[in-house]
Amino acid sequence: MSATDYGFAGLPVERDNENVDLVSDTNPSCDLLPLPTLDLSASTLNRALRDVALEELALVRMRYAAHRDPVRCAVGISLVLRSLAKELFGEERINRLRQVSWLNFLLRSSNAQLLRPDVLETLSAALFGNPREMDLPRDCSFWFEAAEGWIDHQHDRLPHTTCAKPVEIDLQRT
Repeated sequence: MSATDYGFAGLPVERDNENVDLVSDTNPSCDLLPLPTLDLSASTLNRALRDVALEELALVRMRYAAHRDPVRCAVGISLVLRSLAKELFGEERINRLRQVSWLNFLLRSSNAQLLRPDVLETLSAALFGNPREMDLPRDCSFWFEAAEGWIDHQHDRLPHTTCAKPVEIDLQRT
């Protein structure tokens, strides 16, 4: 036996009542399918933010391979790290950091083996010095390694959000 239902955009759809559609509300097998869930925990947000930063860093690395300009490379790396730092430590705090205070922040918020002072010195020269007066590195791969290390080091840092519920933050710390 056939009946007429109205489907998408009100168009009539012929359906055999004896063979229930898989997408029908009356099909009990649909109840067995798990509903997708979203993990909105702070740790998941942290992972997503760090993944985006690593993707942006890969773009900077790709552009550096094309232009080989250490100043543009240093600026790109610094922008990626600043963007992630704003999300993790708060925009107000990071926006106040300029030049040496920004690099000191990177050093303090990292593992000493990952982001060494000599890496920061060359990065500082490229970012804030006069490139014509300085001997900048020809290969900036160590900057990328240091930046990736800093990003990975932030794995347990809760994102700085103004709307985080205390219960959600407490659950992440247990």
